Amino acid sequence: MMRKIFLLYIFISVFAANTFAKTDAFSFLDLPNSSQIAALGGKNVSYRNDVNFVMQNPSLMTSDMHKTLAVNVTSYISDINFGSATYCHNIDTLNFMSFGVQFINYGKFTERNENNEELGSFSANDFAIYAMYGRKLSDKWTAGATFKPIFSAYESYFSFALAVDLGISYYDKEKNFSFGFAMKNIGRQLKSYYKDNGSQHFERVPFEIEMGISQRVAHAPFRYSITLQNLQKWGNYADYAKLNAETNTLEKKSITFGDNLLRHFIFAVELVPSDNFFVSIGYNHQRRRELKVLENNSLNGFSAGLGIKVSKFNIGFSVAKYHVMNMSYNFSLSTNFDAFKKL
Repeated sequence: MMRKIFLLYIFISVFAANTFAKTDAFSFLDLPNSSQIAALGGKNVSYRNDVNFVMQNPSLMTSDMHKTLAVNVTSYISDINFGSATYCHNIDTLNFMSFGVQFINYGKFTERNENNEELGSFSANDFAIYAMYGRKLSDKWTAGATFKPIFSAYESYFSFALAVDLGISYYDKEKNFSFGFAMKNIGRQLKSYYKDNGSQHFERVPFEIEMGISQRVAHAPFRYSITLQNLQKWGNYADYAKLNAETNTLEKKSITFGDNLLRHFIFAVELVPSDNFFVSIGYNHQRRRELKVLENNSLNGFSAGLGIKVSKFNIGFSVAKYHVMNMSYNFSLSTNFDAFKKL
């Protein structure tokens, strides 16, 4: 089985890396779709028991998520907002379905002509629909797949793509250990934003391979997660500039092996004193290095959040530092409809 998975990994990596163009569109798909995911560093394909994570890895669906609905909203940079909603329903004890939406609104823009005369305003939005299926293969292994139509509209420019996610996960209840592996956004842009010399100018869907583990520490109220991101490539990260104080000029610095390696890691730890409360802290080294502002050692790359259960509802809040001048605020609310029958 592992040999087949490895061969599939090679095939899809080559296929996705050689689609129509070298640039990626629909980058909003990389944004965290819940407050807890944002708190854990922005990505996690191994954490179970939260319906929001099935949009990260469809194989994380479980029978306990039956009739669970989650809604998430994020106040991003400036007047940009994004969010998601997910609902899970069991087909039977071995087969699960989930449906979700993910969107981002970039706010209102003023439209002007070449003479700087105001003509009105327009908006820009991205939107994706998730249809997810999970199947329990054994007591510990689950596989899943997501079918994902993607839409984008910027003023009069419109684009459409189709993509799928594939995932597999392992869970050992006795050891409180889980493992996840996901290949995301395997697909193609079917309609481009514009034409170049009469032909559509296609861009890639942001294909990515991720893998991770989550472990609850024995006899202690802690859980940690380690997520590996961008496994489909080693380098191709932008060099960064450093200010030379003596000459007051920018000097380009090459990325070292260690720095390149750490950009593939996301680290997170959680305090979990009970099933009804948690506090999370995450660190994303790639985000920290690529969004660093010269010599400013701010907290960009770090994130933190908490969650609490109040009556029939799970409420989450987190903050993530993307830039020295800005914080991202994430809010989540989920509930299980079966809980209301017990009143």
